[in-house]
Amino acid sequence: MRLRLVGAALWMLASCGLAQTDAGGAHYLSQAELLNQAKALLVKARTDPRGIADIMLATYPGHSVWMVARTRTGQVEVHRKIADNMVVIDGEATVVTGGTLVDGGDISPDEVRGNKMDGGVPHVMHKGDTLHIEANVPHQTIVAPGKTIAI
Repeated sequence: MRLRLVGAALWMLASCGLAQTDAGGAHYLSQAELLNQAKALLVKARTDPRGIADIMLATYPGHSVWMVARTRTGQVEVHRKIADNMVVIDGEATVVTGGTLVDGGDISPDEVRGNKMDGGVPHVMHKGDTLHIEANVPHQTIVAPGKTIAI
């Protein structure tokens, strides 16, 4: 199962002295570190034609932690083997879950994407909100014009 946090990889943070690992094997990132990373990703997302930038913050046995910044609505996604756990770091968007992916196509053996979804349940997401999306559930992040989100 992979976890995504709705920005530089953990090794980059560690090399800059930002991430701390204690003797018990825990990895800690402060709210300030996450907000700084989100701001950097939003700068990248604003120059990306798709309006997205992401980074893997950490990889562990059985899951990984990502940060994603969006300045535009994304495609409909279906992850065949992983769940998404979204935590809004900053901004707002609506994440629609469920429904049916229309005219989707495989982008890898474990991932399907498309541009349209019929039906679904909208979840209006704000800073601090969380959303768990099971594997095989179509979902789409809808970003209103002029808005951004970092999850």
